[in-house]
Amino acid sequence: MAQNNDAVKPPPDPHDYIYVKKYECPCCDNEFYDFTVRTSRVKFKRADTDLRRYFEPFDPLYYDALQCDHCGHTVMSGFMTHVTEAQAQRVKDEITKRFQPKEYPIEYTPEIAIERMKLALFTAVVKNTRVSQQANICLKMSWVYRDAGDKAHELEYAKKALDGFVKALEKEDPPICGMSGDMVVYLVGDLYRRTGNNSEALKWLARILSSQSVDRNLKDKALEVKLLIDEGKK
Repeated sequence: MAQNNDAVKPPPDPHDYIYVKKYECPCCDNEFYDFTVRTSRVKFKRADTDLRRYFEPFDPLYYDALQCDHCGHTVMSGFMTHVTEAQAQRVKDEITKRFQPKEYPIEYTPEIAIERMKLALFTAVVKNTRVSQQANICLKMSWVYRDAGDKAHELEYAKKALDGFVKALEKEDPPICGMSGDMVVYLVGDLYRRTGNNSEALKWLARILSSQSVDRNLKDKALEVKLLIDEGKK
């Protein structure tokens, strides 16, 4: 008997890719647990010009905001760092007093990811973190809104990310959110394109294309974005 090769495959089991990890909250010093994607098991699919990387079957981006269920302190995974006493007090006054912990399903939707990232952004503002850190959260929120097909909010947070990274280049020394200064210049150029300011985008991309010290891969990325502008694509 011939085998049916068109049989529908069962959906991937999230428990094979997502696990519960223990963290220590740098704000209240309590231990908390949160879902984390096993990055060694997910498969890279593709990348957008604004550095958004896609994975399957589960995307680590959606699990990037880590939330302490004791005090509500929420932070992106790459910024689980020391919190000063003054910052901890501000979190207690502005977040903990109103925080209500929630139980989340193992599979995060764009809506859940946005909800948690918004609190991460609010936490960063309350702690008065570097402008680049807040810009980084806005950038990632724009990516999730893109996944959700919400163009208006994608554009809103892309603009906030753009403004933050421009200020960061003026005030902060590289690396900025783990990126070289050249990479941030490139990103600013692409964000200007995505937010509809092609003339400004070309100025920033020219800084990459005309530089003698920028590596070939980054120049190729800048050229790709320039070609998109020349072709009138967004």
